[in-house]
Amino acid sequence: MNCSIIKRFKHKKKSSTKREQVDSDEDEDEDEMNLDLDESHSKSKILDIKVNSLRLDAVIKGGAGMTRKKVEEAFYESKIRINGKKVMKISTEVKLDDEIDIIVNRPLDNLNQLIVSRIKILSISAISGAIRIKVCRDKNLLIDEYPNS
Repeated sequence: MNCSIIKRFKHKKKSSTKREQVDSDEDEDEDEMNLDLDESHSKSKILDIKVNSLRLDAVIKGGAGMTRKKVEEAFYESKIRINGKKVMKISTEVKLDDEIDIIVNRPLDNLNQLIVSRIKILSISAISGAIRIKVCRDKNLLIDEYPNS
């Protein structure tokens, strides 16, 4: 009977590049946290995302980087608006030029304003097996309170 010992050796990747990436990611996070919460100074990112459908929850998940559970929580707390109107169905389909707002919080110094995470649909195109959407994302945007709230 042959007994053999199998050893696994972990491959060492260049740790310095990973550390540099983590450091640069932390710098970006700090930059995003130090935002001046004014519409004219907000940092916008243009993103290309791939989704299976144009459902609101799928677009928010891809565009805002939220989990489906967080999207559902925001929906049930009435924190999602499309073009300023409250969303009644999470399965609502988005269209070109729609502005999707997820209410983050309310500034303490001015209760007539909101801080939102906004996703604006710039283009929609079909690719094999999916849909490619180009969006403009603003993570922290200061806006006036919605008129019908």
